Amino acid sequence: MSDDRIDHKAEAFALVNVDPMRGYAAVAYAQAQVHATLYLAEQQRIANIIALSQYRVNPAGLPNFRHLVWDFDDDGERLSAEIREGLGLS
Repeated sequence: MSDDRIDHKAEAFALVNVDPMRGYAAVAYAQAQVHATLYLAEQQRIANIIALSQYRVNPAGLPNFRHLVWDFDDDGERLSAEIREGLGLS
């Protein structure tokens, strides 16, 4: 498998813009719905990671999850590369 990510949002928009007079329009619309759902799932995952990182105290002895969202270096903290990419900031 490749590490390349699929841009589900772009795929959904491309599939919705097919000519409805073509015979495969219904299939394209169904594929667009799948891509749109996967895009929403990715966004929800990012929101959950960001929410999880807000815990400053480790609940029930769990490890600190702030490293999933923030990169820490000499310049301070910034969003991790995965979160920046998911939010379209990279």
